[in-house]
Amino acid sequence: MVLNLKVKESPITKNGVARIHRDVLQQLGIDIGKNIAVSCGNGSILVHIYADNLIEKDTISLRPGDRKKLRVRSGDEVSIAPFIGFKERFQKMF
Repeated sequence: MVLNLKVKESPITKNGVARIHRDVLQQLGIDIGKNIAVSCGNGSILVHIYADNLIEKDTISLRPGDRKKLRVRSGDEVSIAPFIGFKERFQKMF
C-alpha cells in the first residue's frame, strides 16, 4: 500500500526518523520503529517511523536532513510505503 502525505517540518535535527498519525501507521500495517520508504520526484529515502496523534492524518513530519535529501518543503507531497527488505522478501518466497 502506498499513501500520499503532506510534509510537515520537524525542528528536530537528528535525521532518519519520521512521524505520522497512529491511525495511518495502522492502516499501513507497520510496526512502530520499522523502516518505511518516503519518495517524491526527487528520489527516495528510508526512515524509521513513529506514531504521533498530534500529527494530522494527511501529514508526515520529516526532519531537516531528510527534507533536504528529498528536496521538499512544508506542504509538499510525498509518497510513503512499507519497506520490505531482502530478508522479508526471501522469507515470503518459502
